[in-house]
Amino acid sequence: MKLEELHANLKILNSNKIVVMKSGSFYKTFGDDALILWKMFGYRINSGVACFPITSFGGVIGRLNRAGISVIVNNSDGVINYETALENTYNEYLENAINSNIINNKIEEMKDKIQKKLNEDINNYNRIDEFLEKL
Repeated sequence: MKLEELHANLKILNSNKIVVMKSGSFYKTFGDDALILWKMFGYRINSGVACFPITSFGGVIGRLNRAGISVIVNNSDGVINYETALENTYNEYLENAINSNIINNKIEEMKDKIQKKLNEDINNYNRIDEFLEKL
């Protein structure tokens, strides 16, 4: 069974927890869980997957638990549950990460449009600069 399928199976029973999967010298997570790791730690998302090195494991799990997010880990020792004693804040962090992702995508879209306008005509620079000053 592929790692993503194992993740999906564990996620069904743990929808309000981050599920991470050990893969070589990294831990991987997918989908919404990847968005939370991106927002909290700045880990890149590539094709819906966020990874972090095993050397960061303790810090990542500790920070997630302190934030009120429980974690399910699937590694060579089996499945381990790192429950947080705090109120579960998974959904709050997920909503925040989704909103941040939407905003970042809009900013990238704006950057592309601005660059295109500048490439079309250098005189657009002054109009763009005036617009940005008004913000």
